[in-house]
Amino acid sequence: MTIVKDIMNSQIFSIGQDKLVIDAVQELISRNVGALAVTDSGGKLIGIFSERDLLKRVVGKNQDPKKTSIKSVMSSPVMTIPDEASIGEAMVKMSDNHIRHLPVVNAKAAFVGMLGIREVATSLAQIQIDLLMEGKN
Repeated sequence: MTIVKDIMNSQIFSIGQDKLVIDAVQELISRNVGALAVTDSGGKLIGIFSERDLLKRVVGKNQDPKKTSIKSVMSSPVMTIPDEASIGEAMVKMSDNHIRHLPVVNAKAAFVGMLGIREVATSLAQIQIDLLMEGKN
């Protein structure tokens, strides 16, 4: 069975809560990701800032990204998923909560990566391909 830590992105891309939205946008673009973990001054995960947050809470509300702090528009409290959870559990959590990115935590509740819907879809497609190939043998 494939679990979250097998498919998650273990590169941690984060931004401080006191940074501006424009800083987050530049980070999203340069890293080619759809969401950033938001951390406090001690590095603790406190939220997530995604493309959807940008559209709904900044652009949609006519906020200036050069003056708006991440803290004021991030999604919080942050929903996470354990690194030992199954892909099915991740899919259900994403679907039920209408989210596309889940920060991944280990058994000690430390932030260890990010799981996006893209990783889930790619993994499920590979499982289907493997099953089809098994059936041909």
